[in-house]
Amino acid sequence: MRTKRQRLADFAERARTDEEVFARPGLGRCVTVHPMADEAALLARLGIEPAACVKVDLYWEHAGDVAFVQIETMQCCPLRPPGLYVRRSAAGHVNLVAIVPDDVVRSTTVERVLRRFAAAKIVRSRLGDALVPLLSPAGE
Repeated sequence: MRTKRQRLADFAERARTDEEVFARPGLGRCVTVHPMADEAALLARLGIEPAACVKVDLYWEHAGDVAFVQIETMQCCPLRPPGLYVRRSAAGHVNLVAIVPDDVVRSTTVERVLRRFAAAKIVRSRLGDALVPLLSPAGE
C-alpha cells in the first residue's frame, strides 16, 4: 500500500517529466494519461482525432493527496449510468470515476468533473474496494 508521502512523490516525478500538466486555480494539478479532445497540438502529434477522446485518465494532486481519476463518456461505458463514483484501491489511493453524457472528454469536461469531486466530502476510511456512487453536496 502506498502512503500519502509516496503518492505525492510519485506525482511530483510524473509532473516533472510530463510536458503538459493540467492546472486550474483551486483544483490543483493533473497529469493526464490520455489526451483531451481539445488538445489540438497534442492530438496532431499523436495522430489521434478528437472524436477518439472518449476517456481520460489522470492523476490528480488536490487537497494534500493524489487520486486516480477516470472520466468516461457513455459511449465508452454504456453499462453504468452518468454520475460520480468512488472507491479505495488496494494500493491505497482513492479512485474517482465520472461517467459523463458528453460526446468526448474536453478540458472543460475535466474541470467540471474535478470541481464536483472537490466539492464532495470523501472520507477515505469509509471507502471499500467496490466502486460506489458518490452523492454530490446538492444530492445530485
